[in-house]
This record gives sequence, C-alpha cells and structure tokens, in this order.
Amino acid sequence: MKINAIWKAIAVASLVLAGATSTQAQSVEEFYSQNDITMVVGTAAGGSTDFFARTMAPYLSKYIPGNPDIIVQNKPGAGGLIAAAELQTTMPSDGSYIATLQRNNFTDPLLSDERVDFDAREVKHIGSVGKEIYVIFQYPDDPGTTTVEEALNHEMVLAATGSGSANYTYPLLVNALLGGKLKLVPGYSGNEEQALAIERGEADGRAGTYSMTQRGQLKQWQEDGKLHYVLQFALEDHPDLAGVPNVFDAIKDDETRRIFRFMLIPQGLGRIFSAPGDIPEDRLAALREAFVQAAEDPGFIAEMERSGAEAEYTTGEELQEIAEELMGTPPAIVDRIKTLISGS
Repeated sequence: MKINAIWKAIAVASLVLAGATSTQAQSVEEFYSQNDITMVVGTAAGGSTDFFARTMAPYLSKYIPGNPDIIVQNKPGAGGLIAAAELQTTMPSDGSYIATLQRNNFTDPLLSDERVDFDAREVKHIGSVGKEIYVIFQYPDDPGTTTVEEALNHEMVLAATGSGSANYTYPLLVNALLGGKLKLVPGYSGNEEQALAIERGEADGRAGTYSMTQRGQLKQWQEDGKLHYVLQFALEDHPDLAGVPNVFDAIKDDETRRIFRFMLIPQGLGRIFSAPGDIPEDRLAALREAFVQAAEDPGFIAEMERSGAEAEYTTGEELQEIAEELMGTPPAIVDRIKTLISGS
C-alpha cells in the first residue's frame, strides 16, 4: 500500500511538473490566442480615462500576438488607487490582466499624508497616451502678455475647483515661488460652472489642460477670438503655443526648478497602461510593442484627433524611468512641495 501511494505521488508530481513546463514553454501567441485580457480601469465608466481605455482596447488587441479579446472592467475609487493597489498586489501576473493608472498615482505615495499602498516602481508599465500640459487663459480681453515677466505681473482672477486640483495648485505655485499676481477663487464644481463664472465676469479666466481648450465651449471661445493664453506649464514648449510664455522661463534656482519638474512630469504621463510586476518578460515585451503599434495606428490617431485629445505617447520603458525619478525625489523637495500645497 505504501509503495502504491509513493508511485501515485510521483505520478501526480510528474504531471504537475509537465504542466508547468508546458506553460513556461508556451509562446506569447499561444497564450494570448487562448486567454482574454481584462483591462481594469480605475475610474467610473464615461469619463476621460474610460474613453481612452475603451478606444485603445481594440487597437491593442489588433497588435498583440494571438489577438486576445480585451474586456474593460471599471473599478473606481480613491483617485484610481484601488485599481493601482490591486495591480501591484493581487491581480494575476500571467499577462491576462492589465490596468489603467492615474497620473497622480505616481506622486500620491510621496505627497499624501495617508498611507498609499502603491509604488509605481513595483509594476511594469506598458505605455501611456494623451500627453497633457496646463495653461492659464483669459477671457475675453487679450492681456497682451508676450514675455514671462509680463505674465507674472499680470493680475488675474482665476476660477478653480478646489485646493487639491491642478487648476488651483499650479497658479498657487506661480504666486508662491515666482511672485505671480494671481487671485484664486476656489469652490466651483467643474468645467461648466467655471465657464459660467468667467462669462458672468466673476473671474477673468482659469487654469486647465490645453486639450480642454480644443473642444466644446472653450474651442468656440478660441474660434471667436475670446480665449487668450497667458502662460503654459510644460517641460518643453507646446508646438501649438509658440509665443506663449513658459513658466520655466521664469525659474532661476535649482530647487524651484525641481519642484516644478516634479509637479509637471505627471502631465506627460497621459493615460497610463500597466501590468503586474511579475508578468513574464516575453509577454510584457509583446504588450509594449503592441502598445506602440496601436498608438501609431492611423485609425487610433484619427479617433484621438476627433475627440480633441493629444495622440502623443510615452513608451513603457520611459514610464519606468519616470517612476524611478519621481519616487527618488529628495525628501527635502517633497517636504517643500507638501508645505506649499498645504498652505493653499
């Protein structure tokens, strides 16, 4: 009886080992022809991140060997951190699960006073699409600012949502670090309410993404000659904003430069697609290559342009370097940023 039990155990172990070897030997195309991909979106359906995910999904599937179906699953909460934490800790790492991340997920672990169970260095990034830059614009009078000095000395009342939002934080940093003369009026619920406040004369303008000014009511303002850019927040000047002063032109010292760089790098992250940290290297390489091909697909680019979104992309390898840079920011710089933001 004991001998039979031993032989049975050996047989079972052999089958398990054979199965594991077979799985390890499975090609990327074989794996994805037999398995769908679940794409977890860390925001609610209908928002901009959800739009990017659902638009990207069929193009990504087109270029992944095996052409798996990609099933989008929304899991909103905590500014995308619920999905981000699951990506890092509990999502299957065989390549059948990927997730979208929010830009703030790269900096929240450093800036938040609460515990954040996510580290952007611990997952593998596939790529991001839809780079953004922020601008300050005025309506309806043309402020006539052609230099950064004129922009900093220009007095404006800016509508904003809340103290934690970029449309409040960026102007705040201009005032605190560069001597700007911007008066911030927070408390507006969103884009539409801010636009109404500007039209009613409660504010002169606001800060927001450049792509936001390329659609809807703001685009109409621009076409009517009523929207005037005062300042751009960009590591490199946006090609469509030639002549608009860049905040970096006003920076004189290294600490201020590092603060603005820390705050502005996430703008270039766009909509981020990532995989668990333990994903097999060959499947990660296939996903990264497929992402670049999808982002360069004329059909995808056309869909981005129709929506008024930027089609420019960042590779997964570049995102890994960005995660390392941001998380490696000296504590003194992080503490200064937190003090500035909390002072809002």
